[in-house]
Amino acid sequence: MSAIHVADLEFKLMASPGIWGGHGTMQFRWDRRIPWEVLLVLPTETWHISRDTLTEGVDFADGDGLIYVRHVEEGVEIVLASPKGGEAVLLFDRDDLLDFLDMTWQVVPAGAETIDIDSGLDKLLGRAS
Repeated sequence: MSAIHVADLEFKLMASPGIWGGHGTMQFRWDRRIPWEVLLVLPTETWHISRDTLTEGVDFADGDGLIYVRHVEEGVEIVLASPKGGEAVLLFDRDDLLDFLDMTWQVVPAGAETIDIDSGLDKLLGRAS
């Protein structure tokens, strides 16, 4: 299995409170070498979110800062704030999101996340490993 898993998930964009406007696709990227992180990628910006926060938000509400995830009747809303200003509310299909997350948990279960500090420091300091 590849170290990186990518899923293109469809979303609806909230035009104004309670009214869904456009739609699009967001890329969800997960790397087994950095298992606690999921990248949410649009052509113009990338957000980093913890896998735990994304998982919690599927059924409840979680997040802070630039990303907030919450379960709603229609699916799962992800609220993205931009450091440049502005905010977007995206609605995702709950089952699609769960399929993506389930795969990540099967590859690296909760509590099995590890980090190789020495290799990370070697890369940071430009030393061969």
